[in-house]
Amino acid sequence: MTRSSEEARRIFSEALRLVFERPSQRAEQRSLEEEHRIFSEALGLVFERLSQRAEQRFREGNKSVLLQILFTHIGMDLPIPKWAKDAFIYAYINQPEHWDDIFGRPEGPKLKEELLAYLEGTRLRAQGRAIGNDGFFDDIGKKIRKSGGTAKRRYYTEGKEDFERVYALAGC
Repeated sequence: MTRSSEEARRIFSEALRLVFERPSQRAEQRSLEEEHRIFSEALGLVFERLSQRAEQRFREGNKSVLLQILFTHIGMDLPIPKWAKDAFIYAYINQPEHWDDIFGRPEGPKLKEELLAYLEGTRLRAQGRAIGNDGFFDDIGKKIRKSGGTAKRRYYTEGKEDFERVYALAGC
């Protein structure tokens, strides 16, 4: 089920209001069950959008997103999207010669570097460091054991937008 942009804005607005309300206001206005429902709905929307984006990338030839979606949805005990089920069943029936033919080349190390670069960049920005100035990417590179140029590419990955959404929902 795809939600409209208006509905998505409503869901995120409600969740963000909860994040930024004072605890005394929150306790008076909503029960814990209501807060849980709001955050669950917002998180569900995040996974829905991630799945849509992954499906687009998969159809463009990036097979590794299939394994990422299966891992995420199984790990979070979420229903597996239809496109991912269909792709897996198709691959299984056709018995490919190599797993890479189904899932592409593993992106694990690169994905880990991207996430670490994002988290380190977020930490540096919270300390008042400006992006691109004063060795910002060199410092990220030291943290992920890569050059400043590689750190910059990992920081500005296409997954950065997804990291930011999840990070914001976590209230960080």
